[in-house]
Amino acid sequence: METPAMVDGLAVYKTGEGEPIFLMPYPHASVTEPMAETELAKILVGMGRSVITFDPPGIFRSTREPLVTMEEMLSCTGEKDHRLPPPVVMNQELHELILNSKLEIFENSGHSPFIEEEEQFRGVLLAFLGEK
Repeated sequence: METPAMVDGLAVYKTGEGEPIFLMPYPHASVTEPMAETELAKILVGMGRSVITFDPPGIFRSTREPLVTMEEMLSCTGEKDHRLPPPVVMNQELHELILNSKLEIFENSGHSPFIEEEEQFRGVLLAFLGEK
């Protein structure tokens, strides 16, 4: 992997040759590597494409500070979501960082409680929105 260019504190990558394609970084706590180093980027380069992407603020090689202005948050996660790192643990950590947050763990759901426990999810969401 070549050294990324620094643009306004963001690490910007361009790999491969050919018609460029922009890969938006996945804004999720479970991201463990720069988008430019993912299997998807390697596949696209192998197909003759040029991949352009960047590291979000505060992650990997970017030096720009992340801007978080979230005053309140509802975090919903499924107890049976077995991806790594565990979404329940990540959501608990996030909940502890945001003062006015509510954490709801759905015991009978995996990754999609809004589908797997639709009625319970709807009730939690309406209650949260009604409190505002």
